[in-house]
Amino acid sequence: MSRNDPSIAVAVARLRKERKLSLAALAQLAGISRSMLHEIEKDRTNPTVGIAWRLATALRVDLPELLRGSVQSPIVDVIGEQATPWLTSEDGLCRLRILGPLQLAGHLEWYLLDAEPKGELVSSAHQPRTTEHLSVLKGELVVSVDNEESVVPAGATIRYRADRPHAIRNRSKTPAEALLMVVL
Repeated sequence: MSRNDPSIAVAVARLRKERKLSLAALAQLAGISRSMLHEIEKDRTNPTVGIAWRLATALRVDLPELLRGSVQSPIVDVIGEQATPWLTSEDGLCRLRILGPLQLAGHLEWYLLDAEPKGELVSSAHQPRTTEHLSVLKGELVVSVDNEESVVPAGATIRYRADRPHAIRNRSKTPAEALLMVVL
């Protein structure tokens, strides 16, 4: 008995074939095993949201469209909050809301960052020449790059190399909010 909507299985298989990708190639792009992808396309397994997100990113389509099984490009597209996933930091005190379209993932990404007091978002080095642009909307954040720290108050923007270890921390007693753009 199938546990997931067959339109997901059909959509993944159709999009993979349209893009002339082998099972192995799509699995590699999505960072999943070839056998898992085969099971998804055969509608034998229910992909997690994370796996579905990876597949949508690799196929360069919006996650909600992939989940509905219909992929089309509207002239105007209003994305509701429920359709833009949040990622949570390891400490659970920072959240990143994915704002950029999947088509730009790997080139240009942007996020809304919510950081609770004492929250930190620690990242290892991204690919060479990657930069991040952080505009603080509310509160104050501290950005560390190669152990050099910069305090960024509300209204300010910091641009820094992200091809080395870096972190964003909220050391204040109030929540902070920022827009984060990653240019790869």
